[in-house]
Amino acid sequence: PAPTCPAAHTLDAKTVAGSWFASCKTCKRCGASLSAGVQRRSCKACSYHLCAACGDKRAEEMLSEEITLTVYRAAQPGILPGMGVEEDALQVAIVRGATLGALKLKIAELYSVPVLLQVLRRDADGTPLGNQEPLRYDDGDVVYLSVGGGGLFAGGGLGGPLGVGGGAGGLMEMMSRAAADATEALSGALEEAAARARELEKTEYTLNVVLLGGARPEKRCKLTVVAAARVQEVLDMVKLELDIEDEALYLEFAGEKLPPAAPVHMVGLRDGDTVMVAAPEDSKSSL
Repeated sequence: PAPTCPAAHTLDAKTVAGSWFASCKTCKRCGASLSAGVQRRSCKACSYHLCAACGDKRAEEMLSEEITLTVYRAAQPGILPGMGVEEDALQVAIVRGATLGALKLKIAELYSVPVLLQVLRRDADGTPLGNQEPLRYDDGDVVYLSVGGGGLFAGGGLGGPLGVGGGAGGLMEMMSRAAADATEALSGALEEAAARARELEKTEYTLNVVLLGGARPEKRCKLTVVAAARVQEVLDMVKLELDIEDEALYLEFAGEKLPPAAPVHMVGLRDGDTVMVAAPEDSKSSL
């Protein structure tokens, strides 16, 4: 995806022109000078600028961010009374870098629409999307869903629309194709999950850790951890680093106690964030 500024405006790719009368801009992330001839990404409205490397990094980060899509399902009559579906708009939260197959699994999980009966399109009259295709959607975009592959719930009896041969044979053919699509979707989702796990094992975050004061002196340290590490593992590292192994403590971020079994990346922590170390008797703090 195209990288965005903190206000979610798209950053335009530009080459710094430079001027004798204006100070040179700097990258908002790494602080590098954006001198004449340098490639940059900019949001004019926010005066927000990134160097090319930080722009690429921001685009990569966006693939792991969660977006919410509106899945529009048009009304469809059924082959028997009560078997059709009513018009509806479904809200689905999913990682931006996921595939269409993963989106189908989400829809099935949240709204009980079987994967093998889902057909997704980018517009109402567009061609069906393959399970291995990347989402290529932004937050708030609309996906078009039809149910039944245009046959089972689309009316017209058991012949004709159900398959090439019509009748029961057509139904079996459609179900066979749908089952193959479901298998492909599941396989794609599993491969995506495995790739994501491998990526998280290689991604490192440097965290700023603060031991709250009060009855004890305040202590600070920096820790480098992998994104897939559990919160409890990070806490164990903190205790060793600050020499507080015998105390009953927990980690806190943005005013919330972090669950020990949760992976670091799942609780919202990112590179450069600050976490608090607190004891049960300490008052709740926020960053």
